[in-house]
Amino acid sequence: MAPDRWSQWLAETRFGGDSKTADMLLRRLTLVRDHLLRNAGLEEGKVVLDVGAGEGLIGFGALELVGTTGRVIFSEISEALLDFDRLAAEQMGVFDRCSFVKAAAEELSAIESEFVDLVTARSVLIYVDDKPKALREFFRVLKPGGRVALFEPIDDQRMSEFSEYWGRRAWVADPDSEEAAPVRDLLERLATHWETRYRHVNTAMLNFNERDLVQMCVAAGFAGVHRAAS
Repeated sequence: MAPDRWSQWLAETRFGGDSKTADMLLRRLTLVRDHLLRNAGLEEGKVVLDVGAGEGLIGFGALELVGTTGRVIFSEISEALLDFDRLAAEQMGVFDRCSFVKAAAEELSAIESEFVDLVTARSVLIYVDDKPKALREFFRVLKPGGRVALFEPIDDQRMSEFSEYWGRRAWVADPDSEEAAPVRDLLERLATHWETRYRHVNTAMLNFNERDLVQMCVAAGFAGVHRAAS
């Protein structure tokens, strides 16, 4: 099966072919993963659902914490990434403690209600238009007393209030300045390309902030919602 665009971006494009950048990002993401799981209440025998599992960083980390009787369900919209996780699980000898489900965050019908102890998601809701529905699904699949641990990069102020500035972040010079005169045509074409192709692509990233996320969690039924200390 040919890899889809999402799996290609995760595995290759985001690093730009730079192994040093890849290693640096992996170390940073590992710190995020450890922080996410630190206060998640995991112990022997727990069942974890990793939504938007990607290459399995959080899921395999959680597997180490739930012991030989625990399980992790890897949920992804990309079949290619699920195949990646299946192969990794086989190579690590933990395949019998893993499940793999192709599903979107807002449609987890393949998973029974009140089935898991912890739902995790890292940088997933920023791609979901209907965040309240996704959070309701997280709540549905959790056992009574279960927890959800989320990490979402929220930057609504810079990305919305100063969208013109960030829309021009690819260059230093003001397109109308004398400094930009030699490449003004190129800058204008780049601006047009940005406006027509990308300006509205990431609406899901911009339509919420930290306060909204807390309110949506409470509305979905969660109690004790808080921002974890660094």
